[in-house]
Amino acid sequence: MAKATTTPKTVMPQVVISIDFGGSDTKVIAEKVPVENAKDVLGKSHSFSFAMSPEVSVVSAESLRDYTNSRIGNASPEYSAWVGSHDTYTAVGHLAKHRFHGNPGLGELKYERAIAKTLAAVWVVQQRLALPNKFNIALSALLPYSE
Repeated sequence: MAKATTTPKTVMPQVVISIDFGGSDTKVIAEKVPVENAKDVLGKSHSFSFAMSPEVSVVSAESLRDYTNSRIGNASPEYSAWVGSHDTYTAVGHLAKHRFHGNPGLGELKYERAIAKTLAAVWVVQQRLALPNKFNIALSALLPYSE
């Protein structure tokens, strides 16, 4: 009897994202991976960069609801980013700094805030590229060796 073998399926990323969790800013470079045989008739680049303030602030769901209901207009995604998981909500960047009095966390190790910042950056990329809710990414993050 022949032994069945399986080969892992290679999943191509739709976006490549690089993040630097700097103390002064979180810097992000993103590039949409071109679809094979697709032609961009406008010849525009699909890469871009942005920076987010380093602040992070744990907030309540009610505070985020109040913010959402009271805002006027639509801010760029990098200015209104927050993430939530298991009833814990975190404002990131400009929103954390100016609305929720977040701090840059310079006394903490960078990895302690990296998950919230990464999720916020991925959401900003998804919004700016108008990607579906589920998409594949290739991610690289710059952290000091000791962290």
